[in-house]
Amino acid sequence: MARQLAGTRLPLFLVDAFASAPFGGNPAAVCLLGPGQALSDALRQRIAAEMNQTETAFVSVHESSTAAPGSDVFSSASAFRLRWFTPTTEVPCCGHATLASAAVLMEARGNTSPSIAFHTLSGVLTVRRASAAPAPAEPQPASPSLQLALSLPVYDPTDPLPTCAAPAGPLAAACCGPLRVLRAAFCGAGGLCYVLFEVEPGAEGPGAAEAALRSLKPDFGALLGAAPAEEVHGVIVCARTGAAGDSSEPEVVSRFFGPWMGINEDPVTGSAHAVLGPYWEERLRPAGAASGPGAPMRMRQVSPRGGDVLVAVRRGAAGGAEAHVEVAGPAVLVLEGSLRL
Repeated sequence: MARQLAGTRLPLFLVDAFASAPFGGNPAAVCLLGPGQALSDALRQRIAAEMNQTETAFVSVHESSTAAPGSDVFSSASAFRLRWFTPTTEVPCCGHATLASAAVLMEARGNTSPSIAFHTLSGVLTVRRASAAPAPAEPQPASPSLQLALSLPVYDPTDPLPTCAAPAGPLAAACCGPLRVLRAAFCGAGGLCYVLFEVEPGAEGPGAAEAALRSLKPDFGALLGAAPAEEVHGVIVCARTGAAGDSSEPEVVSRFFGPWMGINEDPVTGSAHAVLGPYWEERLRPAGAASGPGAPMRMRQVSPRGGDVLVAVRRGAAGGAEAHVEVAGPAVLVLEGSLRL
């Protein structure tokens, strides 16, 4: 630890992202680094291991931001630097910890900026307050959740499929079990290295796809043995539910496994939905339909904690905004304290 940081206390928060009430969705630790407070990568990794959350986010003010003298930069700035660490490694993109970081700035620090820009390894990611969020899987008690929308890059899963990710190969068998793999896809862009397996639920009717995915019992040792960490960082298993586009039920359900990153199963994965959005867009929001391209798709990640996500692919237009995937959902602040160095 740097000598000048000895005895320092850093603001630290725990936020449940994609959750309308505490103890659901995906938890992330968020650490705020004020002006002049720099941590080495090694120390950040040790802190993330200590927090033992799927992600620990480190937020610092971007040099382009200006704040009134004597004011709290976290309540007045609109541009920040953001990095994400699992308990074992730094990752290039993390949606839920970005949502959690915005929730801390807006809720705990009272930042009233219309949108907040985070400068990250995946470029500039913006978060804004959302007017609507997906209905929760079960009725929830009233809670001070914040509805947020996050813009992520469009991660089209159209890269060449690694040999280890063949639909009938050991990687698919280790995570999909008895479910038949209909399609396999891969996204290596941005360093994600996510394999996507679309599976057939094996039964029809309301709730069949969700039940089928919940029943999966992946063999994480076999996953690690089936694919090297240099090629694969995570696996998305997904299925279409058959729900109509105008219903309140999810149209796609999924799970995400990432033992290569030190996370056997991620509860709700924002970056995975930046892959799922473009993968399902043509089938769920075809051109010419009443709810065509750009309309939100309802998705649910069915991990034990689980969460509902609205996903919209904004392809942009000539001379217009850059293409992005908007991932929307609630976040709730669970814990606030200080990290003592």
